Amino acid sequence: MNNFKYMKNIFLKELYKPSDDLYNNILNRINNEKNIVIIRRKLIFTSIIFVVSISCFVSSVLFFLSAASQSGFSQIFSLMFSDFKIISNYYSSFVMSLLESLPIFNIILFLCMTLFLSFVTKYLIKEIKDFSFCKHVKY
Repeated sequence: MNNFKYMKNIFLKELYKPSDDLYNNILNRINNEKNIVIIRRKLIFTSIIFVVSISCFVSSVLFFLSAASQSGFSQIFSLMFSDFKIISNYYSSFVMSLLESLPIFNIILFLCMTLFLSFVTKYLIKEIKDFSFCKHVKY
């Protein structure tokens, strides 16, 4: 990075006077390299946030499964597949007991982590596209 500033200062002080095309090409190249460094840093930061969000998402799924088994939700829900005739007769009691045992906090946590993961994934894809575009720019 210091080499770029040094080269720019040399050209600005007119110690060396290149042709206009060469001067513009050199300054464009310096600016493009700066942009690539900035985009690379953003990409690394976004990748780290993506890994953290995946771990949070997985832990929220595990918390939901644990809470569902502790509250009895999974056992009550499995009755729907094993004893459907009984449930069809007493559906209102079944629905009420299913709603009472629903782990609401864990569902909200799961939905928030899903939303966060989708935003981070969207931003990561954008950064990857920007990085690949900058790498293929012709000078």
